[in-house]
Amino acid sequence: MSISNYDGVIKALGKGNMNALELLYDDLAKTVFSLSYSILNNRELAEDAMQDTFIRVKLSAEDYNSRGKGRAWVLKIARNISLNMLSKHKKEVPIEIVEESALSRQSDENRVIDCVTLEMAMGILTRDEREIVLLYTNDGLLHREIAQVVGKPVGTVKWIYSKALKKLSTELSGVK
Repeated sequence: MSISNYDGVIKALGKGNMNALELLYDDLAKTVFSLSYSILNNRELAEDAMQDTFIRVKLSAEDYNSRGKGRAWVLKIARNISLNMLSKHKKEVPIEIVEESALSRQSDENRVIDCVTLEMAMGILTRDEREIVLLYTNDGLLHREIAQVVGKPVGTVKWIYSKALKKLSTELSGVK
């Protein structure tokens, strides 16, 4: 189920409605995790950032100023928490290999090849490029929504996305 009025749900949460928090979590947990993972490159840290995000959303919902951008507000919180975690760790954590369940239908040999290929390809992208590519491809956010989350103009987001795709295409064409 997708929420159509994030502002209303956040306002309800601000008034103490815990069902609203559950709705937000159910609707945005995957997107928040993906965003955090794109920044942190570490599953455990991304899970922590996701949990911290929803705690902060709960604590801040009462002060939320409705502007019709509730989803972007939650994702901006997730991004800021992830960036703070990253700066605390002082270095980027190596990219993890994709979970086995994501590739469960492939043979073991193909699974290993695909994981290594994905790791190599994502490793050539900058943090900003990974973040934008994953928000667009995995979470289906529009470029204007991504621009709100990352705090960059829409044109810059489109340019970064295009540049990242070219890098990935070049990298992957040389691998296969």
